[in-house]
Amino acid sequence: MINKGYTKLYRSEADVPQLWESALLFSTYQKLKILADRADWAVTLPVRRLATRMGMSIGTLRKATTQLAEIGLIRAEETADGVSRFVLVFGDGEPVLSQLRRVQPAAPKQEPAAKPAKKPDAVSNFNTPTVSNFNTTKPASVSNFNTPTVSNFGTPLYREQERVDNNNTTTPLLFPQDQTEPSTPKQENGFTAFWAAYPNKKSKQRAIKKWNKGKYNLAEILPVLEKQKRLRDWVKNNGQFVPRADAYLNQRRWEDTLPTGEDAYILDFQEPKTQREEVAKYWLQAVSPGLLKNDNQKINCIFEFDRIFFEKIIATCGNDIHQAFKVMVHGWQLGCTTLRAISERAASYLDDLKSQEYKQQ
Repeated sequence: MINKGYTKLYRSEADVPQLWESALLFSTYQKLKILADRADWAVTLPVRRLATRMGMSIGTLRKATTQLAEIGLIRAEETADGVSRFVLVFGDGEPVLSQLRRVQPAAPKQEPAAKPAKKPDAVSNFNTPTVSNFNTTKPASVSNFNTPTVSNFGTPLYREQERVDNNNTTTPLLFPQDQTEPSTPKQENGFTAFWAAYPNKKSKQRAIKKWNKGKYNLAEILPVLEKQKRLRDWVKNNGQFVPRADAYLNQRRWEDTLPTGEDAYILDFQEPKTQREEVAKYWLQAVSPGLLKNDNQKINCIFEFDRIFFEKIIATCGNDIHQAFKVMVHGWQLGCTTLRAISERAASYLDDLKSQEYKQQ
């Protein structure tokens, strides 16, 4: 290379053998090159929209871009609002041929002396002010590369522009690269009410985008959501297992079949309405009265560990809440102050109570 007078200072995809061994990687990389903005050799689009544009599924696109990033052909980035950006690494140092053409301008053509006026080509000359003058008697010279107004070399290749042909505007074939998703979509169709009711307050922007893209009925979602907020699985560990709002909407979780048993839901310690709630509140008043000063959600979160043994005692007593309470009191009198210890001895305590009742008879 040196004896020819120059040295190659950049690499290209030809230097990466892995690219030629996989048809998926090769086609994906070439499509990205076609869509790339040559100013920074980057493609900036949401993944779903980019996959549609490239004729691929989202999973296939993610797999291909991950492998391209691993072998160093691209850099994959994701902005805060979920827009993906893929930068072609080897394209950063690749010369742009349109820029090199300025160094060796072509000689201007000799114009015919007596040639009728000809309408200039509006497509091949975007920034020349004389091109749009259809009444001119002298055609614009396109081959004069010394004229700065003949061709806009700063315009990136493959960047779509509107074409004007006989005063008719045609629709662009490619997505313009400077069109990106708005950072804050409009909150419409009751999203504010949904977000106020939803317990997991993470990833609000994702939830807004998902809400605006779909058709959701608040009257259908909110009643089910209020029941789901009372599920024990949603309360334990301070709501760690509550799905994100965008996942809830995407999976249509309000259509899930809810459990019917009372043991699947949290207890109301503020205003007990069921036997379970009354028995649990009596127990806490005797064992840990200070806990009842907290709000209902926090009490259920802390009580969840003991709630497991509480339900075991009830099951041992044949789902008889009053009998279970007697077993708990009997264990307390014998020195067992935790529900875990009582649940381990619940069967024997139940036998003791039955023998006492038998003696009294």
